[in-house]
Amino acid sequence: MFLTETHMHTYPTSKCSHFSPKEAVERYSKEGYSTLIITDHFSANFGVDTDLSWDEKFEVFFEGYKEARAVGDLLGVCVLPAMELTMRTTPNDYLLYGVNKEFFERVGLPDVFDMTPAEIYPHAKATGITVVQAHPYRGRCYPTPDCVDALEVVNTSPRHDNRTEEIMAVALQHGLPMTGGSDAHRPEDVARGGVITEKQILTLEDYVNALYSGALQLKGRELV
Repeated sequence: MFLTETHMHTYPTSKCSHFSPKEAVERYSKEGYSTLIITDHFSANFGVDTDLSWDEKFEVFFEGYKEARAVGDLLGVCVLPAMELTMRTTPNDYLLYGVNKEFFERVGLPDVFDMTPAEIYPHAKATGITVVQAHPYRGRCYPTPDCVDALEVVNTSPRHDNRTEEIMAVALQHGLPMTGGSDAHRPEDVARGGVITEKQILTLEDYVNALYSGALQLKGRELV
């Protein structure tokens, strides 16, 4: 069986994170994870130099992933890129797996931050992105089952009430796949959650296929 982290953040791309990409990979490697998906924050104020062009910002955003991947290659950990997108129109957060420049060229930058989830979703599907709503009942967040591909049912962040049973009921009602992640920002968050699979996830396509086929075992449900 293989452990995969699907939701984690690294500094400095995610200003709220307390560890570097190198530290994150080292910590997860020690905990026996075979795959990490870096989902750093991307929002209107995610911290990249405002003097950069949007193409340059897009490149800078993935620097944390690139550093993590280099460390992962040395330690035998597969590291994959993704994004947690936050817009001004909603308190919700959305995990984008397979995010690419074509998507941003379609929606426009910085226009993407002023779009609604329903406006963004068709562009995501047209460019091969899988959209997972992160922690749909945390704080002021609310589920949007009609414009996502799956719901993060288990989020093991120890600082939030993520209302696992309620979001699981929404997923079942709408027939949406369920996933989970640690939402790691601090050392105490590492390796609490994620997914377990029989085969190692080596690509984002592997993760998406396992998600849709129901092949994911959600780690950490007992913690929430």
